[in-house]
Amino acid sequence: MPLTLPAFRREGQARPPAAGELAAVLREAGTNVLRHSRADWCRIRIDREEKVATMTVVNDGADDRGPDDHSHGLRGLADRLAAVGGELRVRRQDAVFTLEVTVPVSS
Repeated sequence: MPLTLPAFRREGQARPPAAGELAAVLREAGTNVLRHSRADWCRIRIDREEKVATMTVVNDGADDRGPDDHSHGLRGLADRLAAVGGELRVRRQDAVFTLEVTVPVSS
């Protein structure tokens, strides 16, 4: 499966807790793509604008099953992000699944 991850470095990189929260989301999103989807591709993008970092993970492996009754990964991440002023949003259009996270970052 091709993975697109643009590499760049900017001044004022995300610092904890933002970096830790983004890492947790990336782990969960990557696990979901590899274990639970039928994706042929996945794109990951991380941006920072002003005092907000945004990570978007998009893949083409969504199906009609949705999360099972034992799945707490995204729900747990949403709660974790909310505790630090962040937000998790998901959407699906046909087979394309998009997860977008915003989290405040310090200067």
